Amino acid sequence: MLYWDRTGFCLWQKRLEESKFPWPNTEEEVRKIPVERFHWLLNGIDFFKEHKKLKYKKVS
Repeated sequence: MLYWDRTGFCLWQKRLEESKFPWPNTEEEVRKIPVERFHWLLNGIDFFKEHKKLKYKKVS
């Protein structure tokens, strides 16, 4: 899978150990998602964006 993430191209690949991808045995094992949700997965989370620092309190 190849896509652009605003800073460059990302390439996902999977190395096969037994020379084939596992295939679902039954219809129940198949996962289908709408195209919109697939795009959400590709867009992902911006890990470079600063986030609010967490503050912890002692419990004891």
